[in-house]
Amino acid sequence: MGMNYLLDDPQLKEKLYFTKTHDWVYLDGRIAYVGVTKYKCAECKDEIAFEMSGVFTYKREGSTYGKVHCGNKTFDITMPVSGKLVQVNRQLLTKSKADLLELQVPDNWLGMILPDEIETSQLLTAKDYLEILAA
Repeated sequence: MGMNYLLDDPQLKEKLYFTKTHDWVYLDGRIAYVGVTKYKCAECKDEIAFEMSGVFTYKREGSTYGKVHCGNKTFDITMPVSGKLVQVNRQLLTKSKADLLELQVPDNWLGMILPDEIETSQLLTAKDYLEILAA
């Protein structure tokens, strides 16, 4: 399943941003949700497992707040914006790879954060992200 649905939802177009490393942030007022797209795990053939930073830890934009483990491969999950991680999505973290890949962004959020002042100029819009995927 593609991700073109992102362009059809005006709310997603205005509040959802991506990085070139397939991390995303959904801005929802004073909180934000962060996660990864299925393309971050595209190379994974085995079951995936997530390792997350502790809750109530402050992370700067670009820093690692978790890891995706897949067989002998490990991928960093990086913060698209700076903020304090206040909750992890424990239900999602126990799902299988197939279940995870069926969920759409932003329903597959990994962490809820209280962001600092958000600067989106370094992030990709949904349209920009989809153009990169198509290239």
